[in-house]
Amino acid sequence: IADRETEVFRREEAQRRDAASLEERLAELASLQRVADDRAQKATAAEQEVDMRRRAVEAQEKDLSRATAEMEAELEAKRRQVKELEQAAYDRARSAGERLEQAHEQFR
Repeated sequence: IADRETEVFRREEAQRRDAASLEERLAELASLQRVADDRAQKATAAEQEVDMRRRAVEAQEKDLSRATAEMEAELEAKRRQVKELEQAAYDRARSAGERLEQAHEQFR
């Protein structure tokens, strides 16, 4: 009977040690879970920040593209205006040259 009681006592002690070990491991896992949850929350916040910045950059790119297109259109209009002015100046110079030639012929 004493051997049986000793064996029962040893089993109970082993079970208590196992239970204590499992409780410690459970506490460690709970701690790791909290750390993982915290990191996941930070990762989600970082992803949201990146997404917000990406949208801001896309909006700036659209604004820049629109402004560039407007500037290119203005530049093209000014190029046409310069060509028109150059042509008008050339025509006036040619006309003035012809009139000057006519005046010289009349003078002779």
